[in-house]
Amino acid sequence: MTKSVIGAGLVLLIWLVNGYYIIQGIRNRVRCEVYMHIGLGLFFSQVVTASVWGNLKLLWSSHFDWLEIIGVILNFPAFILVLASLATLKHQGKPKGHDMTATTTLIQKGIYCLIRQPMTLGMAIWSLAQILMLQSLVSLIIGLLAFFCFFQSARLESELNKKKFGDAYLKYMESVPMWNLFRSMKNYKQLKFGKNKQNGNGQNITKGERP
Repeated sequence: MTKSVIGAGLVLLIWLVNGYYIIQGIRNRVRCEVYMHIGLGLFFSQVVTASVWGNLKLLWSSHFDWLEIIGVILNFPAFILVLASLATLKHQGKPKGHDMTATTTLIQKGIYCLIRQPMTLGMAIWSLAQILMLQSLVSLIIGLLAFFCFFQSARLESELNKKKFGDAYLKYMESVPMWNLFRSMKNYKQLKFGKNKQNGNGQNITKGERP
């Protein structure tokens, strides 16, 4: 009984905190923030629910161990993406006030030279990891809703940044994908190994690249 009360209290706290930012996003007409915090509310509610009420076989019965292993593995890139984006935003974004996501400069270094929206990608991967680890109808519904919210947040934030940073962001969008890590790594290899090859006379040979 005590465990259930604590769990319900944590879920309520999660939605009170994220609800504040959801209301702020609605007031300021910043839809990417609304979707982001709905996604965060869903994700952390899923974690608490699984931890507190995981013994309910009807809701949380795992069937495929290999899916659970994949889910555990996915936690690592998700954590790295979120942590790297937070660190880069804090040190290079020149944010206004205490909100490190309210950047005043276009960041193209660190993790942002590979992915335009690493934080939402990390949270989306984390949501999928939870689905694979928990393997239940409840986790599937909550996880997919969270994934959708993070995707919408990333898409709408890109639109917001177009207006915020203008042509510089449009040029950035051409070379750095929103979520496609495979394309990012391919572009990175081309930039690192393709542009600086030299011919026999010591002159640089620049290869053409597709954005």
